[in-house]
Amino acid sequence: MFENILTGTSLPNLHPAIVHFPLALLVTALFFDLLAIFSRSRRWLDHGATLLYCLAGVGAAAAWLSGLKAADSMWSMPGPAHAALSEHQDLGLQTMAAAIALTAFRLFVAWLARKDQRTPLGLFRMIAIFAAFAVVFLAGVTADHGGALVYRHGMGVDVQGEASGSE
Repeated sequence: MFENILTGTSLPNLHPAIVHFPLALLVTALFFDLLAIFSRSRRWLDHGATLLYCLAGVGAAAAWLSGLKAADSMWSMPGPAHAALSEHQDLGLQTMAAAIALTAFRLFVAWLARKDQRTPLGLFRMIAIFAAFAVVFLAGVTADHGGALVYRHGMGVDVQGEASGSE
């Protein structure tokens, strides 16, 4: 369905175009959450953080699904690259699940604070912020493994005029 989008680009698949959005959205959501704590009268920061977490959860699912599609064409790589791809795929699944769980929990925190005029501080909000730091860290580890696939193993890199593992 989306293969036509790639016509005229040098991308071997959609994964590298999609994967950066949830990373940026998670970091920005966490930043908004921290700002909301220090500027509690600006409820728009809290609402913005909630929206960004929702977009990050959807983006993480899209990144994982596009990664599955990309991996389908790359399993013919040599042993070490295959093992690295498998590890990155596992980390991607864990990151997606953690991002979706964080999104659900953050929606719960927002629901609890729905009637407050100021951004409330409390146990659930602190748990959400610590969980967000953990998910951002996990996403960073996953991204590092993805970078290793490209820069160490050459996956998706154009070699001698043909993209290795392209769709």
